[in-house]
Amino acid sequence: MKTGYKITLVIVSLVLVIIASLGITAFNKKTERETAAEKSASAGKLKGLAIKALEKNQYDEAKTLFEESNKKYTELNDKDNVVDTEAQIYLLEHRGQ
Repeated sequence: MKTGYKITLVIVSLVLVIIASLGITAFNKKTERETAAEKSASAGKLKGLAIKALEKNQYDEAKTLFEESNKKYTELNDKDNVVDTEAQIYLLEHRGQ
């Protein structure tokens, strides 16, 4: 084999290894973190469960669910839902006072 051919094979192999490792890294990052749409859906589901808990007078459960949804809404910078869940949490904390 000629030296130039060997060098070309080595370079092509290195490029393929780099491309493969970048692809694997990008895939792992995407699967590890929740997308914004998934986080929004999850926050909405938690908020809905909190409302159902309120309807059943399960105040501690409702507060916990509102706090969890609030955290996700805060991460999403969804100000309307942050304000709404914070208001619900406040009302639950001051219930009966």
